[in-house]
Amino acid sequence: MGRKKIKIARINDERSRHATFAKRKNGLVKKAIELSILCDCEIALVIFNSQGKLTQYASGNIDQTLSKFIDEKPMEQYTNDTYGQFCGKEDKDKFEMDLGPVTVESVPLRAEDMALSQGLASSSTAASPPDPAPA
Repeated sequence: MGRKKIKIARINDERSRHATFAKRKNGLVKKAIELSILCDCEIALVIFNSQGKLTQYASGNIDQTLSKFIDEKPMEQYTNDTYGQFCGKEDKDKFEMDLGPVTVESVPLRAEDMALSQGLASSSTAASPPDPAPA
């Protein structure tokens, strides 16, 4: 049995949305770990769920990575509006029909995004994974 394509739009059913969030969040973290290991790159992943709860992953020291993020101008920058450039032609056409034409533009960080980034970078309470339980 193959996987069926889904329409990329907000999931209205709260239980389905929560389950999808949990599965895709775990998949995203797994991909970030794999990318970091395979390509020897530095990654910081920050996710806030709909209730504002934070999940984070960092391949190294998250404070140092976020400091770099604040200090350096991005070589590439993506938003939800750039989704179409990552789709195949069929998916992109469907996406454009649903949400209108997709445009790619460079968008500077908003003041609240910059404040959030600075707050995360200066946070001394960055969550770390718990120590494994003794066997």
